[in-house]
Amino acid sequence: MKKEKKMQEKAKGAGKITGTRIAVAVMTFAMLFVMNGFYSYADTGDIGKNAGSWILDQLFWVGLIALAIGLISCLIKKAWVAAIITGLAGGVVLVLIRNPELLSTWAENIVHTVLGG
Repeated sequence: MKKEKKMQEKAKGAGKITGTRIAVAVMTFAMLFVMNGFYSYADTGDIGKNAGSWILDQLFWVGLIALAIGLISCLIKKAWVAAIITGLAGGVVLVLIRNPELLSTWAENIVHTVLGG
C-alpha cells in the first residue's frame, strides 16, 4: 500500500515543469545551436579568424537580447528617459560589436577634432 502511494506521488511529479527542467532544456538547445554554428565557421581552414567572427556574431545576438530585456524593463516601469539612454547606449555597443573597426575610426576623428590637424 505504501509502495503504491509513493509510486503514485512520483508519477504525479513526473509531468511537472520546474525551473530546473526549464534550465536544462534551455541549455540543451543553446548547446545544440552553438555547436552546429561553430562547425560551419571552422570548415574553411582559417579557424582563428572564423572563431573570432563567430564570437562577434554571438556577442551581437546576446547584446541584442540584453538590450531588448533592458528596454522592456524600462518601458514596464515607465522610465522613459532610462529607456532612451538604454536604447542609445545599447545601439552604440551593438554597432561596435558588429563593426569593431569603427572604434579606431571614431578615436582618430575625436583626436583630430580635439587636437586639430
